[in-house]
Amino acid sequence: MKSLKSKVLSIDESICNVDDVISSIKSSTQTQEDKVESLEPLKENINEYISYVVTIDQNAADAINKSKNDFYDKYEYLKPDIEKSWLEEKVDNACEWCKEHWKEILITVTIVIGAVLAIAMVTSVSKLANFGTSNQLLINIPRTFEFISGLSGLFSLNGSIINWLKEK
Repeated sequence: MKSLKSKVLSIDESICNVDDVISSIKSSTQTQEDKVESLEPLKENINEYISYVVTIDQNAADAINKSKNDFYDKYEYLKPDIEKSWLEEKVDNACEWCKEHWKEILITVTIVIGAVLAIAMVTSVSKLANFGTSNQLLINIPRTFEFISGLSGLFSLNGSIINWLKEK
């Protein structure tokens, strides 16, 4: 410190006035402190403004989302895929698949119904087929023919439905 002081004093005043430099530094430091103090209220005002803007932005976002949800509740078919939940997307995909494959679904349902009816007829005829006396035999013969006629009619109906679906 002493060496610094002695070096500063040894500077020729004609080259540089040390007192002026020190005054200038003090003045500059004071100016900077004044600037910092004047910026504090500005900082507070900016923080309040940002908080206010965030609140307004959140309220606007809530209003937009409510309007969007109300619109899609009313016009569900206009909802883009990106807005749909995974369940809505799966249901839409299933409905689309059913629209594309309705013929095959109808054919399958017809075949299953025909098979169930055929099994029901076979079961009822097999119960009646326990021939005991000759009178029961006479009663069961017409029923057996009715069963066979019904079965062939059922398969004919299934074939007609399948052919009609293939034409469509």
